[in-house]
Amino acid sequence: MQEWSNPLLSGGNALLILEDAGNIKLAEIAEKEALKCYHGHVMRAQSNLHPLAKRFHAQDGTADTLGNCWHAAFVYHCVLLSGYNLPVKAKQAAHSFGWVRGWESWAKFDAFRLWKSVEAGPAIGDIVLFDAIYDGNAPDHIAIVIVFSPEHLQTAEGNFNNVSALVERGYAQVSGYIRLGAA
Repeated sequence: MQEWSNPLLSGGNALLILEDAGNIKLAEIAEKEALKCYHGHVMRAQSNLHPLAKRFHAQDGTADTLGNCWHAAFVYHCVLLSGYNLPVKAKQAAHSFGWVRGWESWAKFDAFRLWKSVEAGPAIGDIVLFDAIYDGNAPDHIAIVIVFSPEHLQTAEGNFNNVSALVERGYAQVSGYIRLGAA
């Protein structure tokens, strides 16, 4: 088991005992990747999303066609960097991992049992799906949990106003969690 101190809990004194160091690795990589400031076309700057979008070229489009919908591609990029070996599109899913619905349908496939309900609560490194963040659909946004407290999550996200970022969000719009386990 690995110990990890979460500064948001109990004034920084709480110590979490985690059996799965794979989730911590995913959280650490996602945090570093979010701070690289990936972005779409913002403030007349050329998009630097190619490393995230290139895997989806044949499936769902190029960086330009991802436009302002690249949050799921960011999560997929971080998952691959963390050592997980996922195809661009799972056989069981209707969409690729470049789209939130691809993640949801894959995680809810009974054989995998990766989907965790809102009631299960988050864990460090969970992939979190949100409802009604952008277009009112359920779910319509995805991120990776970095730390959490009883009041909020801090997530690493792609496409926060078309830029990668660390974001603090409440639980009201959480649809559920995907817990991958060790890579």
